Amino acid sequence: MSDVPPPPPGWPGQDPNRQPPAEPQPAPGWGLVDQPPGYQSPYPPGYQQQYPAYAPTPQTSGLAIASLVCSLVWFCGIGSLLAVIFGLISIKQINASQGRMGGKGLAIAGTVVGAIGLVLLVGWIVVVFVATRRGGTLTMMGFL
Repeated sequence: MSDVPPPPPGWPGQDPNRQPPAEPQPAPGWGLVDQPPGYQSPYPPGYQQQYPAYAPTPQTSGLAIASLVCSLVWFCGIGSLLAVIFGLISIKQINASQGRMGGKGLAIAGTVVGAIGLVLLVGWIVVVFVATRRGGTLTMMGFL
C-alpha cells in the first residue's frame, strides 16, 4: 500500500469530463468608457498620436576627464602641462561636436587648475633661482 495521498479534486488529468473554467467577466462599471455625446476627437480616425523622440545623451569627452585628472596629479609640473594641453584640445573638440560631446566644464576646470599649477611651478623655479643666486639655501630662507 502507498502512503501518497490522491491529488486534489480538479487536478488536470483527474476528471476527463471536467469543463475548463469560464472566462472571467469584468466587474460592472469597469468596461470601456463611452465618449460623451457630441465629442469628436481632434485627430482623424485611425490616427495615433506621435510622441517626440528623446535626444541622445551627449558622451563626456575622454580628454576632458584626462585634463581634470592630470591637473590634480601634479608631478613636477608634468601633470599641469598635460592638463592644459588636454583641456584646450578637449574644449576645441566639444565646441566642434555640435552638442554630441559633453564635459566642457570638466575641460575648463582641468585647464584652469593646470594653469594654476604651471604658475606655481614657474614661481617655485624663480624662488629657487633667486635663493641660490644670492648664495643662500632654501632652508635658510624658510622654504624647506
